[in-house]
Amino acid sequence: YAWEFGDGSPISEEESPRHSFDSPGQYQVCLTMSQTSVVECKATLCQTVEISTPPTAGFTFTDSLCLGQTITFNSEAVGNSLLCDYAFGDDNISGDCGPTHVYVSAGDYVVTQIVTDDLGCRDTIAQPLFVRALPEPAFSFMTMDGCFPDSISFVNESILADSYLWDFGDGTTSTTTSPTHVYASPGTYTVTLTAFIDELCSAEISRQVTIAAAPTAII
Repeated sequence: YAWEFGDGSPISEEESPRHSFDSPGQYQVCLTMSQTSVVECKATLCQTVEISTPPTAGFTFTDSLCLGQTITFNSEAVGNSLLCDYAFGDDNISGDCGPTHVYVSAGDYVVTQIVTDDLGCRDTIAQPLFVRALPEPAFSFMTMDGCFPDSISFVNESILADSYLWDFGDGTTSTTTSPTHVYASPGTYTVTLTAFIDELCSAEISRQVTIAAAPTAII
C-alpha cells in the first residue's frame, strides 16, 4: 500500500492509516496497491477529500458583575449553522448561543463555550468570570424622646461596604457614615440606607422613624 495525501506529507504504507491535515482545503488522496508475488501489478484510486474550516468559539460578557444581577453572554463564534453549549461553572448549562444567567453565590467561575457547525466540527473556549459579593446594609437609630423637635442619631451597622447614601424620607440625603438628622416637622418617615462596595455593587435597607408632635400646654 502507498497512500499519498496530497498535502506534501510522507507516503504511508499502512493498510488503513489515520492522517491529520494541517489546514482546510481540497486534497487529492491516492491509494496505490501493488502485488509483487509473481508479476508486479499496480492499481491506483484517487479521491478528493475536503477539509472544512473549523468553527471558532468566542463570546463576551459584561465585567464588574454583582451578585444577583443577570449576566448576558454574547456569542462571537464564527462558523456555519452553529450550535452552542455553555457551562457556567456552577453546575448549570445552556444550549442557547446568547444565554442569560444569574449566579446565586459570589466568587470565581470559569465559563466554557462549545460550538459545533453543520459538519460536526467543534471548537471550545473558556473564560474566567468573577461575581462580586453584595454589601449588607444595616442600621439602628436613637432618639432622645421621639417628640418634635428631636434629633435622630443613626448608627451604621453595615458590613462589606465602603460608601453610603442615606435618604431620610423628607427630601434630604447624606453620605456620612453615621449621620445625625433633625426633622423639620413631626410625622412618620421611611429612612433608606444604600450601601456601596467599590462604587459598583449596592444593596439597601429601609426602616421607619416616627417623630411625634409635642403636646401643647394650656394654662
